[in-house]
Amino acid sequence: MVILNIGLNISAAQVDGMIKLPFAGAGTLDVGSVEKALDLMFGVGSYEYKLTSSNTEPTLVVCLLGYKALPVAAIDTLSTLLGQDCIAAKLYRAGTDTGQLIGPRASAWGVFSDEYFIEYNEA
Repeated sequence: MVILNIGLNISAAQVDGMIKLPFAGAGTLDVGSVEKALDLMFGVGSYEYKLTSSNTEPTLVVCLLGYKALPVAAIDTLSTLLGQDCIAAKLYRAGTDTGQLIGPRASAWGVFSDEYFIEYNEA
């Protein structure tokens, strides 16, 4: 199982090659916009989500269904499409959980931290 934390504030950073889809408007994404991007990247019906808030912004906590590995390239593209610096992703496997920040400016955010990650069952 893979869980994503997608903040709904669009990055103010100017990143070379960043492509924002027409539905990613200025300032804050709406849930419908993120749904369209998730459908595009992962397919309709391939995920579930809950809307919550982190300490800093509204956040969509997404459960990608059926994944046994982090789809890094797809998450990176999703991050770019939505105008995000990065998306926090966590893979759950028996005995191991692996978290990673994925996106065009992930390095600017440092390393993944469980302290800030919103679990699906906590949203």
